[in-house]
Amino acid sequence: MINYFSYEDYNGIHVFHVEDIWDIAEGVPAVEIDIRHALADINAAVNGYDKADWERVANADTSYPIIAFAPQGNTIMDGYHRVMKRVMEGHTTVMVQLVHKLPKECARFKTWEAFAVWFNKQVEA
Repeated sequence: MINYFSYEDYNGIHVFHVEDIWDIAEGVPAVEIDIRHALADINAAVNGYDKADWERVANADTSYPIIAFAPQGNTIMDGYHRVMKRVMEGHTTVMVQLVHKLPKECARFKTWEAFAVWFNKQVEA
């Protein structure tokens, strides 16, 4: 499975390999936060979940902390499915590693349509 994190700002859509995010988070201590802080970032993503996403939620290993980018309001970079599983299990907190830098981008796009074309080629490869 190919995993990417992406976000949009005035410079375009930035795309990162999740494995590179894991490398950046290695050794960063996890802290416990109120799960509502994580939910603020996750609502839009969950609205687009399909059957495969909900299966990933059901199978998520919540023993791993989520990874969030601290300088941008604790944006979740890895762990959406784990957060949703904790919510569904009735938890009020989640463990998070707050990173303060980003890995090297693997791609950048001007539009979400261009990102979708690129992403579909990655999945097909």
